[in-house]
Amino acid sequence: MAPSADSTFKAQTESARASARAAAAESRSSTPALGSALELVAATWGILLAGRMLGAGLGPGISCLVAFGLCTVLTLERSRLRPNIRGAVAGAGGLGAGWALLPELAQGILRMGDTLGIPAPAPGQGADGPLWVGATVVLAPIFEEIVYRKRLLPALEDRIGSFAALVLSSAAFALPHTEPWAMAGSFAAGLVLGGIMLTSRNLALCIGVHAGLNLRLAAL
Repeated sequence: MAPSADSTFKAQTESARASARAAAAESRSSTPALGSALELVAATWGILLAGRMLGAGLGPGISCLVAFGLCTVLTLERSRLRPNIRGAVAGAGGLGAGWALLPELAQGILRMGDTLGIPAPAPGQGADGPLWVGATVVLAPIFEEIVYRKRLLPALEDRIGSFAALVLSSAAFALPHTEPWAMAGSFAAGLVLGGIMLTSRNLALCIGVHAGLNLRLAAL
């Protein structure tokens, strides 16, 4: 006997609801938990603070390299990254884009600093030789993009929306930089990198842009 139209409709409705529940569950499971993301942020902040405290004895270049290396190892252990050709291409393109973007971004940062009354940094301020350059150009873009753009940004976005998540994750990214001009610059860079992540959902591209920005900054 053929099922009635009513029973067919009920079956279709239940099937649609089940599919919706499954999709929602999959979406929640694919979004990093906020608690886990905040734990990773706190762990990297602790390592960076310890590295800064050891800077007087080890020297800023070595302490920066060690701290950034530990942060990179920690974040890579907690992330599931699979290097591939597409990611390498995106990273290389991002490197060039970051290099080209820095002058415009720097002008915006300086204007922000003038508005806030922050003195402009001297050229090359903060650079401390090849160890510092290697740490900031190679290691920092990896662990910072994983922490702030891959983990924290989507975890916040799932709860408070894209705009608020972009601002808060950029602020969290800026806080460890301590010096006023560096904090302002990092906040502006965080907005740019977070915007790239929200529109492209491409971590490799963000890492490349970040590396390009830092590379050109180190060359000043």
